[in-house]
Amino acid sequence: MKPVLDAMEGDDFDEKSTRYKFAMSEYKSELYDYYSEQKVMVNIIRHIYDTTAASNLSCIEKVEVHPWNLLRALKARLAPSDAARCRDLEQRYTRIIQGPSKRQNAEAWLDDYQRIHVSCKNYKIAEVGNGERAYRDFLEAVSTTAPSFSNIRYIGLSNIHYMGLEKIIDYDAKLLETIKEYGDYIHLMDARQTALTSSSAFAAADSIDESTSNNESNNKGSSSRTSSFRGGNHNVPTCICGSKHWYSECNYLNEEERPANWKPDEEIQTKVNQAIKNNKKKQAVERNIARTKGIKERK
Repeated sequence: MKPVLDAMEGDDFDEKSTRYKFAMSEYKSELYDYYSEQKVMVNIIRHIYDTTAASNLSCIEKVEVHPWNLLRALKARLAPSDAARCRDLEQRYTRIIQGPSKRQNAEAWLDDYQRIHVSCKNYKIAEVGNGERAYRDFLEAVSTTAPSFSNIRYIGLSNIHYMGLEKIIDYDAKLLETIKEYGDYIHLMDARQTALTSSSAFAAADSIDESTSNNESNNKGSSSRTSSFRGGNHNVPTCICGSKHWYSECNYLNEEERPANWKPDEEIQTKVNQAIKNNKKKQAVERNIARTKGIKERK
């Protein structure tokens, strides 16, 4: 309520005036907060009406215009019943325990499984009510993508029954622990696969560098000695000199391969010198020559 000067308590005008100023300041602050809240409320109401499908507007036509009332009316119209929710969760659980599909990432599947499992526990779905059954379902689900991981834990489960400990095992806690272990397992396997892929790519790099050619038609120069220890002329690349042979067999690139009284072709020599100015190409040549020399020495 807006303060009135005459209604202020005080022995004289100055005291009443001071009290009035203080009360007026509080009133303006509260009024500002009120209008700010009303502005937010109006925006929420407008958003509710804008995002409600035309077919559902009828259920909020006669409702008092307040966000709480509007949302409650929409919930009553649209929210599934507990029975419908339970049926939906049962179907989702049945699908998820089929395990990750070929197109689905194992980590994404694990996230989905955890969400569905928690929802099923909250709604007391029978499939997860039995801790051991839920534990077996999980092991069966991951057996297609991680058979060794699943088999080891199946053996542990058999040992539990063999020793008669199944009644004292907390399968809910055991399942949570196994879920975490599976998450660690798939991360480890992903890292291992990445390392193997990187190693294979690195091993192939030399072959790619060596087989790169300039596709020129000049075939003058050293003869093609393709019957070397490499094994015939299978997939022999075109050298930067223009001939078909490995870098290590090229007279222009490997001095040790040059026969007595050999003389280079000036045009080819110029082309080779120009090519090995490229550091990457030069390193590929040196690497191939060194590797070939090492193989010959071991033989």
